[in-house]
Amino acid sequence: MLTGSFNPSYKFSDNILLYGLVGHGEKAAAFNDRAQPVWSGTLFRGFQPLFTRAETSWDYELGAKTNWLDGRLIANANLYWNDIYDFQANMVDTSYTDATGQPIRQTYLGSVPHVRLRGVEFTGRFSPIERLWLSFNGAYTEARYISYDNAAPPADWVWSTPASAPAGFLKAPLTLSRSNSRWENLPKWAINFGATYDHPLGSAFRDLGPFWDRPVTAFGYVNVAWQDRTQLTNPWSVLQYWQPAYTIVNAGLGLRTDDERYSLSIWSKNLFDQRYITGWSPGSSTTATTVTLQDFPRTIGGTFLVKLD
Repeated sequence: MLTGSFNPSYKFSDNILLYGLVGHGEKAAAFNDRAQPVWSGTLFRGFQPLFTRAETSWDYELGAKTNWLDGRLIANANLYWNDIYDFQANMVDTSYTDATGQPIRQTYLGSVPHVRLRGVEFTGRFSPIERLWLSFNGAYTEARYISYDNAAPPADWVWSTPASAPAGFLKAPLTLSRSNSRWENLPKWAINFGATYDHPLGSAFRDLGPFWDRPVTAFGYVNVAWQDRTQLTNPWSVLQYWQPAYTIVNAGLGLRTDDERYSLSIWSKNLFDQRYITGWSPGSSTTATTVTLQDFPRTIGGTFLVKLD
């Protein structure tokens, strides 16, 4: 379908490049291959839609790319605002109830009327001294449902209606509005920092024999990835669960020949053995809430690389 972009740029000076973007994209309607008739026992309740609506995206961006100190400092930043209409997403159909009055929950591919993504992204690197490079990048992200009045209620808002319900009994709602609410499972902030350093040692091992009479360089690196706390539950849920902010650190050091034919290093991934949530199930009135923790603990190892001619 129709796509296009307008992407002007302006070189303000030798160190600063400014740019903007207006982009439009369309995605054709998708086939809902999980569509199925809805039954309550032997009672037919209706059909799910076979096709979603076509998705439309409008993206607006402003940014700057800069370099300073003869290229030793590079800093870039970008602001973006992205409106998506008829956003294609997995949804839960609760339009019908069973014989007990409890909503029948069935997953299908549907269309959210309007979502919005906006935020800021930045990246850069800096060399304060020779052979030391510091790198950084990060983003602030706000992902929000702007119009989504008929969202499915969370599992803890689903209950049966007794056959002889007392006066004033509150039936489980078939839908709850998610309009103007943030997406769950997405942190606001994510920031990464890295440092690399190498130091020439010359032919430091020449005394070990002819094979060792070649220049070598020592090197080291550290990468730090930090993520803000993340809401795991639907904002309507009675009990709220959050993934606390966490940091993953990887580091290593080693030696390599200056012709890069041989390299020996030791390294650690997830140096501080950080455990965080990778899976989440809210449960229901009959099943418990469960979480899955990442199963990649602190790992320490070594690598020997040989480049063949």
